[in-house]
Amino acid sequence: MKRYALIVGINKYRYLGNLANAVHDAREMHQLLVDHGQFDEEPVLLLDAQATERSLRQALETVLIKQGKQAEVLIYFAGHGFVAGKSEFEQQGYLATYDTKLQRDQGELVDAEGSLPFVFLNGLIEKAELAGLAVFLDCCQSEYVIDQALLSRGLRGFQEKEYFLSAACRGFAPAYEESDGPHGVYTGALRKALVVEKADQQTGEISAADAHSEVVKQLKGKKLQTPVQFGFGNSFSVVRYRQSDSLEKPRSEECPYQGLLAFTPETERFFKGREAEKAKLRS
Repeated sequence: MKRYALIVGINKYRYLGNLANAVHDAREMHQLLVDHGQFDEEPVLLLDAQATERSLRQALETVLIKQGKQAEVLIYFAGHGFVAGKSEFEQQGYLATYDTKLQRDQGELVDAEGSLPFVFLNGLIEKAELAGLAVFLDCCQSEYVIDQALLSRGLRGFQEKEYFLSAACRGFAPAYEESDGPHGVYTGALRKALVVEKADQQTGEISAADAHSEVVKQLKGKKLQTPVQFGFGNSFSVVRYRQSDSLEKPRSEECPYQGLLAFTPETERFFKGREAEKAKLRS
């Protein structure tokens, strides 16, 4: 089965506050998928000023409609996200692009020129003839796109299909960046969830559902943000490690039991349990 991916990371914005880690996160996710995603083509990478509303729409249309027919597609987004609308009945979720310009009315966010509404993404998903889909959103208020109140009109494309969506935080919450590290909190946990040690021992795969569950475990109790999920089915494979990818060091065939052989600098590694005595001899 063919596999394609789109990775988006936006640090710099023309009209919004900049972020520290989104581009770094996107690059690391891109490299991980190049190395272990087993995609038919190298995942498309959109960064910074390249990720305008127009370019993001075109990239989504390409990966979901042109490439995605009877194929598996993965989408990862790191950047600003928000909810806007003139009333609670008109609010919807948006992914901010480089050229996003917010409009406010008496302090309320009512519109987002140059942003990508999630209903557009969902429309593409409904139209696409995909075999499977995984979406990872590392942005503020990302749960809003899977809020139960919006299921009937906002997520029809996800129903009863092998689709999985993982959002970094609740619909009313921000998504944080690590204070002492190079990642967003969510993506940092996601990267740790996609290492070879977490792979299925028989298949070498890590599914989107298993990766999300591991992220939830890592962030539980940290009181920063709560990742949420929505989807049907859990067989979408994010990474597929080969046997040669194992991080286990090859075992030495050299026997550690030296019998009556003399203790020498070359065999020091085999002699344990005499650290205190050796320290006395050196003193």
